[in-house]
Amino acid sequence: MKKLIYIPVLAATLMATNAVQAQTYTKDVDVTVELQPEVRAASRLDVSPRTLTKSFPTSSLQYSGNAIAMPVTPMISMLQPVEGSPIYSATDNDGYLVAGYFPGADFGVSAGYRLVNSASTRLNAWTQLNRNSYKGYMTRDEMPDERRARVSTTDFDLGLNFSHASRRGVLSAATSLYLSHFNYPASVLDPSTQDVTRYRLSAGWRSTLDDAASGYAISADMDYFGYGKASFPVGFDHEALAGVKPLHEFSGGVNASGQFMFNDIFGMGISVGYRNASLSNRYLYMPGQGEFHPAGRLNRGVLSVGASFRFNSSKFSGHVGPQVDFGTGDGGSTHMGAKGMLNWNLSPYMLMFTTVETGTQLNTLGVLYDRSRYAAPLSAASPSFLEGDIKYGVSIGPFRGFSFTAQGGFSSASDWVMPTLADGVSTFSSTYLSTVYYSLSLKYEHGTRFSATATLEGAVSNKLRHAYYKWMDRAKQVLDVTVKWRPIDELTLEGGYELRLGRKICSITSMQDDMGLPLFVDYEFESLGRISSGRVGATYSFDDTFGIFARVEGIGQQRYLQSGAMPGQRLRGLVGVTLRF
Repeated sequence: MKKLIYIPVLAATLMATNAVQAQTYTKDVDVTVELQPEVRAASRLDVSPRTLTKSFPTSSLQYSGNAIAMPVTPMISMLQPVEGSPIYSATDNDGYLVAGYFPGADFGVSAGYRLVNSASTRLNAWTQLNRNSYKGYMTRDEMPDERRARVSTTDFDLGLNFSHASRRGVLSAATSLYLSHFNYPASVLDPSTQDVTRYRLSAGWRSTLDDAASGYAISADMDYFGYGKASFPVGFDHEALAGVKPLHEFSGGVNASGQFMFNDIFGMGISVGYRNASLSNRYLYMPGQGEFHPAGRLNRGVLSVGASFRFNSSKFSGHVGPQVDFGTGDGGSTHMGAKGMLNWNLSPYMLMFTTVETGTQLNTLGVLYDRSRYAAPLSAASPSFLEGDIKYGVSIGPFRGFSFTAQGGFSSASDWVMPTLADGVSTFSSTYLSTVYYSLSLKYEHGTRFSATATLEGAVSNKLRHAYYKWMDRAKQVLDVTVKWRPIDELTLEGGYELRLGRKICSITSMQDDMGLPLFVDYEFESLGRISSGRVGATYSFDDTFGIFARVEGIGQQRYLQSGAMPGQRLRGLVGVTLRF
């Protein structure tokens, strides 16, 4: 099975280590290798508390419904800010403060305040600071203590959210600033620490929040992402790299959509959107010269045009239609697909649904950072394409407190960017991924006092080109169990367990003993270790304004690596207070 892999700049950097001493050549190399099916994919495990990004309602006028997409792997979040949803009624509490600490070096502080809190207008200010520090092993194998590496991260968020409702529609806007400082464990890169700055600004208008009514929506957004330092693999000539600048990128887009309802049941919709991402600079490593050379800007964009037929009745609701993505700039190509959703209410206790999704992802620096913050900051990627994600499911209940949801589907993605090891350094590479996947969920609720949920997700196959594209750690099966109990009004107890099996990462090793021979690449996979993590927590509210909480995660967890092959934290948690005012 031959697969052409576009290895990012860092991969090219290290793949020609032996060639540096041989012969000079300065051209790009496309590497064709024999890939033996042996892999699987899964999402980054975020071991640091991270804020949830605030955003205004989507501009796409789509029907709401029970057809819920198969969830992306949940991140372990020890502290999150209180969400400011656009509900247009004044509340008793305008502000909140949540602060927690865990013995060691983990702490988090989250705060927010509604500067304006009227029946029609909301202006929310929020901020969050998280600190996470621990020692972990670079591999899962038994290693001496000196192989333990320190992992430290500090994340800071600050933002504003605005929303105003009137008879004509809803105006929303949001802005946020994200700052981060972290290190690269085990000194694999130099400098060994990194700074990140990200600023986002967005605004939108919706003429109606009723998906069954005629209306339109427009929105625009801007995103800046920049690294503070240009880090390179340890061992390169620092004098030759003195003029190299760190990567930064601007991206943004505009969207417009509308729908016209012929009557209470049938309607038509159309949407047009354009998004562009421009990378400031990129560098290619020239093996014969042993140094980096500027390769110019990387600019890519996508113009998406879609139409849909919409319907809404007591038995059936949904929308379906074609979508065409026209690529612009570097790596641009045209992709045709469809988007849609169908709900069929068989009875008050049974719902059948199906969804279909396609699209183009520009793979901005922000996207790559979210997938693996420890990838070398030279990684840049061309667009990826979701060729199709088709899902079918059935939801039964609630019946005597029980509800059950089963769903399964098939997904196919091309040039999909996944975390990769290139000669031991964390980076990215593009590949084709497809698989059949499934999800089973059972939930029980007994009033407001007790609830329990168990969810099993997985991919049918666990091979190289058969993986679920949303999971960055190539897990094959994921089990999550959560139990909540309120013995009294003031006290809430929670317990849970997460199991992730089959986690692994692609590893590329390059060799070239003779410049007259083709570059040899050995392509295999390394285990990231299983996630087997218990969690317990408790919250107690003394009154409507003051409470305390405690949460511990990673109970029973053994050594494991994150999706970027960096050490993962085992025992973690927070103990703190909550204040509403």
